Amino acid sequence: MYVLNADRQHRALRGLRPLDGSPDDWHMAFVDPESGQRWVRFFHRSEARGGGWPVLRHDPPPAELPEWLAACFRSGDSEDVLGLAWEMSHDPERWPQIVEWLETQRQFIDAETLRLFIKHLEILPTLGKHTSANDRHFIELGSRARKLMNGE
Repeated sequence: MYVLNADRQHRALRGLRPLDGSPDDWHMAFVDPESGQRWVRFFHRSEARGGGWPVLRHDPPPAELPEWLAACFRSGDSEDVLGLAWEMSHDPERWPQIVEWLETQRQFIDAETLRLFIKHLEILPTLGKHTSANDRHFIELGSRARKLMNGE
């Protein structure tokens, strides 16, 4: 679902036809002319110096977040888990549903993979930087995420 490796992206992009945008755009849609599979390329942390890390993903993703999470965690490809974490790091409205899903599925998820996802979801650093001390909602999410990372 996600391609993060630069060499794999380069090989994949050679076979894709652009649908909109230009090669310099931060968000660009593509289609595989042979299979019809659509792809989107965006940049994780596009605000960072150098423009961030390019991410290539199937488009559209699964319609429901639990299906999307399950597809990435069950693929066996760490790029799917990392790519999803990067994409969801910009969508804190989905974090409660993500943490709830992780809590119900943790017995099926490798501990290292779970830690990788939570680390790159950036839910823990965000708590100290972007929320007020009285924002109980984000404090609670952070506590639950830490418990997941610690195997509790």
